[in-house]
Amino acid sequence: MWLMENMGTILTGLVILGIAFLAARSLWRDKKAGKCCGCSGCCGKGVKKGHGKSSGAGCGCSHPER
Repeated sequence: MWLMENMGTILTGLVILGIAFLAARSLWRDKKAGKCCGCSGCCGKGVKKGHGKSSGAGCGCSHPER
């Protein structure tokens, strides 16, 4: 009885948890692959290999290289 009364809330919660899991997994895989996770100002400073002008490659962020 309780389960049927709250089925909408349970399904909505499961969908939100699934989306959060997929987003976290995507960020983790990008970080593991050395990609830029969003733009935290790392571009153009040469902090990591493959980032910034010092290495000759951009990080793929949407803003222009500095």
